[in-house]
Amino acid sequence: MPDFQTNINIHETINSGQVFLWENYKNTWFGIDGYNVIVVKQKPPKILTLTKNTKNFFRSDDEFKKF
Repeated sequence: MPDFQTNINIHETINSGQVFLWENYKNTWFGIDGYNVIVVKQKPPKILTLTKNTKNFFRSDDEFKKF
């Protein structure tokens, strides 16, 4: 299961209205992206996916200041 670190605010991002079908259980978020299940924790910051061909769902590498 690939594991990625992130420094974004998971709660604010998921509750922004831009993504749907997410559930929070014991401070862990569970979501679906196509056929991929994504598991996200804010502390410690982790993004886990169940497929090897994962993309950066939260786009944390984007340089938002350029937008």
